[in-house]
Amino acid sequence: MAELRDVIFESFLCLPSQLERMVSRILGCAVQFTGILGMGGWNLVLDAHKGDQRVAIRLPLAGQKNRITSALADSGYAATLFLSGLGIQTVVAGPVHVASPPLPYTPRGKSHLTVMPVAEGVPAWELWRKGASVEWKKTVLADLAGITVRLYHRPLDSMGGMAVDCAGACHVGPEPQSPVSQAMERGLDVGALSPGPYSSWKEYARNHIGGLMVLHGNSRRYGESIRANAAILLRWLDEFQESREGSGFFLHHPDFGPTQVLVDPASGHVKCILDWDGAKTGTVQSLATSFFLPAYFCKVEDEEEDEELFGFFKQQLIQGGAAEVAALARRHWTHKSCDPQVVFEEEMDVPCRGGAKSVQIRLERLCRKMQKLGIVDGQEEVVCTSPPWSRTPSSWSSSDEEGETDGEDMAEKGATMSDDDEPTGSSCSESESIDLDLESTPSPSASSREDNFDMRVMPPCQFYAILVMQKRVHHVFE
Repeated sequence: MAELRDVIFESFLCLPSQLERMVSRILGCAVQFTGILGMGGWNLVLDAHKGDQRVAIRLPLAGQKNRITSALADSGYAATLFLSGLGIQTVVAGPVHVASPPLPYTPRGKSHLTVMPVAEGVPAWELWRKGASVEWKKTVLADLAGITVRLYHRPLDSMGGMAVDCAGACHVGPEPQSPVSQAMERGLDVGALSPGPYSSWKEYARNHIGGLMVLHGNSRRYGESIRANAAILLRWLDEFQESREGSGFFLHHPDFGPTQVLVDPASGHVKCILDWDGAKTGTVQSLATSFFLPAYFCKVEDEEEDEELFGFFKQQLIQGGAAEVAALARRHWTHKSCDPQVVFEEEMDVPCRGGAKSVQIRLERLCRKMQKLGIVDGQEEVVCTSPPWSRTPSSWSSSDEEGETDGEDMAEKGATMSDDDEPTGSSCSESESIDLDLESTPSPSASSREDNFDMRVMPPCQFYAILVMQKRVHHVFE
């Protein structure tokens, strides 16, 4: 009980008894917490008694970036309803109860809780790497392949987020995390853009790019490059022909990984798949990369065993009538695809938490990838705006006379800019371990930088301090 008290106090700055009273008022019945079932970066799941019934109560943790909104929780509830209708191993995550007044330190509109059955089993990753036999692993993969096959044979007619209507039936609705949805939440004019659902992948892609332009296209620093690179992608979409147009869309897990799969430790059979918040429908390519569990481990410890398991997983898909999915499956997340739809979604279908800077990085990187793969015309000029604090000392000294170095020249120097909004170099693109053979020239040596650096522009002590503190202001001293 001491751990329960400490976790609740650290999360909500109140005692368990106080939180119990708040939850009891929301649910309209007595609730008593008895322990902690799980805690991640987004949610806290408590073991509780609701009257005489044992249940799991999930509460969103504080933190604006990682918060699960009620709309995302609703999509998870809808997805688990759909899965339970197919007989797939999961727990129905809902309905979602909006907390009014909000829970402590959770803003109104993002404060909610979910009551669900207690999931049985242990996380697969706890046993996978601790001497589990190959046969045990094949049992897990056979169940996951079976889930994939059942989802493949139940396509839906549109692409968007899962939702529940007033009658309690699940359907495909707007995508709650799409750029268009975010723009509408901020009260921006989106014109003819739609948050979904979409009847084709091209419609989804065009609205996604359009939403990013509405959100960040007017950025003072990055707007020009965002608009230019978005225009390249829109011109490509005008000519792009979908390979499976009109063939339906498929529900897939939004954040699949080893911790989401609960298994029977003795038999290896999958008991439950958790965390469907934000679930949506996508292309068959998205479904094909969803459920091969070893693909999500950081590294492959036994190449021969991993290849055997991958072959077994694909064979299970083929036997279930999903040969198309088997052909598109990938053995590891680092194995990049050349399919334009997959390349697009890998870069763009993620929340851009770094604002305009993160959006311009992803657009610029996507355009360069697609040029390298021959998907986009190589003659198209990819624009990149390099912020002034990421310039090399030589570019600082010459900026007054020659102007700012453009983003393309910066990209050729081989430095990188990370997604977490921290300056790490002079290029807009992030470094990745992908086999695209992007050409780059080595960065200037330290001696050449010292030769080109004009000491009259900035005293050495001030220059050193700026580098250490990573300041984002360039002061020029005469």
